[in-house]
Amino acid sequence: MRSLFLIPFMILIATGAFGAELVSKIAAVVNQEIITTYQLEQELDKMLVDRGALSQPQKEQARRQLLNRLIEESLLRQKIEEVGLRVSDEEVDDAIRDVRVQNKITEDQLKEAVREQGLSFDDYREKLRQQILRLKLVNREVQSKVDITLQDVREYFREHIDDYREPATVRLNYLMLPDTSASGGKGLDELQAEAAELYQRLQQGENFSSLVEELEQSGRAQGGELGTFKEAELTTEVRQALSELEVGSFSSPVTTAAGIMLVRVEERKSGGFRKFDEVRREIERLLQEQDRDERFRQWSKQLKETAYIDIRI
Repeated sequence: MRSLFLIPFMILIATGAFGAELVSKIAAVVNQEIITTYQLEQELDKMLVDRGALSQPQKEQARRQLLNRLIEESLLRQKIEEVGLRVSDEEVDDAIRDVRVQNKITEDQLKEAVREQGLSFDDYREKLRQQILRLKLVNREVQSKVDITLQDVREYFREHIDDYREPATVRLNYLMLPDTSASGGKGLDELQAEAAELYQRLQQGENFSSLVEELEQSGRAQGGELGTFKEAELTTEVRQALSELEVGSFSSPVTTAAGIMLVRVEERKSGGFRKFDEVRREIERLLQEQDRDERFRQWSKQLKETAYIDIRI
């Protein structure tokens, strides 16, 4: 199941009400807000549940990363309050409907999934509300400033043209003489002579499909349409056997783990490059995401630089 939250956002919400916590030590002061060691250890405990045991150096590194994240969350909450952003109950309801549609689940199934995560549904609604608030803040401070031009898209397409190359493909039919030695039948040694005989019959002009049908009816082989493949998807043995074959040609016998196979080339497509109009929207989304991420990093950095942050551990 996809994540139950509205968006896979990089900033998670902090848990617990600050005033209700038993504070043993102050981990950091962010403007007028306090982050306690209790909060920090709670977040670390959650990480250990997901990751398992960590060495002491790893745990210290994780603790520093978590404290940095809690500081960022605190700054975001303060900024949201400063600019007066709000999320209505109707917006939360719409977000929940979107989660249900994306995951193709009923309301009861969503509530059950929330319970399995150890949350009440009210807590889940509050988490969604906080995520929407953060999305609104990012849209206000960052997304609205993202500007990708058609020239930007064209330049990216030219510079990364190889990323939009379509691979060559080949469509194949096959004839397989299966290795049945495990059940007392023929092994590869016996099958090689039989495969050589079939290959000779094909060279003398016998129809490949007719031969497949004949052998299938007698129970000696299996075959038919194998499918369309990119070169990289084929085994080394098959790729080598097909390397010089034209459409309508068939390979010499190829030994595989399952038996001995003969393959006929039904169609080849050389690939080529996707057209610009086909990939334009895809590139636009990519560049917008890159620009948004970079602007967010710069904005977050500036937010930290202008804040009062006192780390005490």
